[in-house]
Amino acid sequence: MNNRKLFLPYFFFFIFMIFSTTLFAEDYTYSISGTSGWIKSPYNAISGKELVIAARGSVKHSWMSGWHGPGGNSAAFCSDCRLTRRCNVAALIMRIGNSKIYCIDPLISGPAPASGAIYFAINDVPLNDNDGSFTIKLSGPGVSIGGSRF
Repeated sequence: MNNRKLFLPYFFFFIFMIFSTTLFAEDYTYSISGTSGWIKSPYNAISGKELVIAARGSVKHSWMSGWHGPGGNSAAFCSDCRLTRRCNVAALIMRIGNSKIYCIDPLISGPAPASGAIYFAINDVPLNDNDGSFTIKLSGPGVSIGGSRF
C-alpha cells in the first residue's frame, strides 16, 4: 500500500521531466579561439526545428588588422586568405555536418537545414597569427547535446 502512494508522485514527475525537455528550450554556450579551424562542437542540430545561434567577442586576424566582431573584416581584399568567399575574413562561420557554410553576423536563426554535428571556424587562412575569441550561444528546440535532449 505504501509503495503505491510513492509511485504516483514519482511517475508524474518522470512524465513531466520527459515532456519539459521538449517544451522548454535550453540555452548552451560555447567558446572558440581566434586560431581555430573547423572545430566540432558538442552540440547537434535537429533538422526542421528552430535553431538560434548568436555570437559576441572579437578576433584580430593579423598583426596589422584591427579587432573585428563575429561579422569579420569587410575591408580585407585578399581572395585566398579565407575558407569561404561568402563571408568576411575573420568572420565566425558554421556548418551542420558537411552542409553549406553559414556566416554568423552576429546572429543566425531559423529552422535547422539538416541534422548533424554543429561545426564552427574562423574564416581565415592562416590562423596562427590570429588573436581573440568568440562566445557562441545556441538555443531553441533545434539544438541538442550529444544527439539527444535531456
